[in-house]
Amino acid sequence: SAAAPVAMLPASATSSVSMSPALALGGAGTIPAASGATSIATSPGPHVTAITHQAGPNRNPWEGMEVAPNGNPFEGKDQPASNEQFRGPWDHWGKAPPRGRPRHIPCLLQESVDQILLDSMRRSDGKYDGLYVDGTFGRGGHSRGILEKLSPNARLFAFDVDPEAVLEAKKLEAEDPRFMILHLPFGEIGRVFQAGTLNGVLLDLGVCSTQLDDARRGFNHTDDALLDMRMNQNQGIPAREWLKDVTCEELAWVVHNYGEDDDAIIADRIAQTIVCKQQDFGEPGIAYTRKLSDIIKQAKRACTDDRTHPAKLTFQSIRVFVNQEMQQLDSALEGAMRCLVPNGRCCVISFKRKEANAIRRFVREHEEPDDYLGQKVRQGSRLCELFPLLRTDTNFTVKQLWEPTRASWQEVEKNSRARSSAVHVLQKCQRSNFRLPEKDCDACRPVEERFRKPEQVLTFRGAPVPTEEAARAVAATMLHPAGPSADVAATPASGSSLTCFSDDEVATARAPSETGGTEAGEGPLFKAVAISDYNVDEDMQGYAPLRKGDEVVVFYKGSSCEELGWLFGYSAAQHKPGWFPEDAIDTMNSFRMPP
Repeated sequence: SAAAPVAMLPASATSSVSMSPALALGGAGTIPAASGATSIATSPGPHVTAITHQAGPNRNPWEGMEVAPNGNPFEGKDQPASNEQFRGPWDHWGKAPPRGRPRHIPCLLQESVDQILLDSMRRSDGKYDGLYVDGTFGRGGHSRGILEKLSPNARLFAFDVDPEAVLEAKKLEAEDPRFMILHLPFGEIGRVFQAGTLNGVLLDLGVCSTQLDDARRGFNHTDDALLDMRMNQNQGIPAREWLKDVTCEELAWVVHNYGEDDDAIIADRIAQTIVCKQQDFGEPGIAYTRKLSDIIKQAKRACTDDRTHPAKLTFQSIRVFVNQEMQQLDSALEGAMRCLVPNGRCCVISFKRKEANAIRRFVREHEEPDDYLGQKVRQGSRLCELFPLLRTDTNFTVKQLWEPTRASWQEVEKNSRARSSAVHVLQKCQRSNFRLPEKDCDACRPVEERFRKPEQVLTFRGAPVPTEEAARAVAATMLHPAGPSADVAATPASGSSLTCFSDDEVATARAPSETGGTEAGEGPLFKAVAISDYNVDEDMQGYAPLRKGDEVVVFYKGSSCEELGWLFGYSAAQHKPGWFPEDAIDTMNSFRMPP
């Protein structure tokens, strides 16, 4: 039975798959030929031996310890006299894993597992046959959920680059012959399996909680540990080494594209601050998470719009770049869809907007023209622009079955890290349209040429009023009848500021004629009746008192932000021009003055 998983692997997976030495996410080595083998074993190496020898001290000391609600999760359990025995070989790297944090809880477990299992593979006993892949083993939550629903003939392969996750997966591999772990990034799925061999693929893009909570990994901005951020600490370089050589422009690009994607200026400021601090610190550089967190907090002036820690998004951006997470997602989506059987499904659990956008873009790039646009748009090059799939020889299309499913409030209450999670269900479909001629593909315009800002500027304003200059001149004359010597500005509310008239405006204003008009040809807007009293104190300069029932003449209606809701005119009974609120008069039954 142990040989069954290997027998189901395609020939391409049994040959040696050489890993690029520059791949920061690299696994344990290469996959040897499977001839006569009973399992897929990675080539032995120094780091593999180290992992095996460290299996004892590196285990999670809090494994299996549930967090009781509103209680001490360690109550009644024997406590060690010191944390040192749990630090393993990384004693100098930082704190031991915090005791009060709960164990890792897989997000959207049932919502994702149920969607990769097709009814066509269901047996009479309710179990499912087929070959399935869990893209990120983590601590095995989704893998165990899949195995519970699989038949004895089914197989499940899992990918992971974290050596500690691989050690945990080896335990499950020893317990269940249907399961096999591959110490590879999930972006390699297209190189391990042949096309049309997988029945379902699950990709969980989130970082395992045990990784975030382990200070030795250098992921968390709230810890004080060496700045590492690698999923596989045996490959690539840590983040602290990368920060020593990165330029300000490169770092700004990373922070903006993978973190502060809605604020280019603050991303640039953060990058410049980090580079300057790097020079100030000299050779040690920014080596610890707490130091980097404080620098980012300083650059952002310790404030954010969403009440999160100021350093959260920058830490996220560096982690995404160090582990090439977005590039791995693109490779995994392309490889998974190629390896799926027709109508097979790929479920992707995303946590960030950038991940959701990448999934959506992948779907758009693999959609066929709909019937309406296919008939209306007759130009081949334009169809290629709208549907990029027509430029390729890909033999499948991708369909998103429904809107992403988000975590319920019940799940978020149990696991707060699930609040931003969402399941995207993608299905592989048969392609019906062929690739368009090369001349049409070559005639496609670049994206920047297909979008242009409109040249026509549309008018946006309130109700039509006389020319603003004339209205202001009339209002200024009525407010300051003495002429330029008057120095009282028209301000209609305490603490706010409406239109203030300068001495030049007052000097050039024309007095109203007997009919209410002006020499400039502009008269009052309308007359109305006051429906409530508006009292004006002696210190309220520039306001017109009103009494209920007074006939009111309106010369100017406020149109700017501060003037909205205010009118300028006077009451025929009071004879004191100035500002008054619009709701103090009956505007519905007003009488518009003739020009």
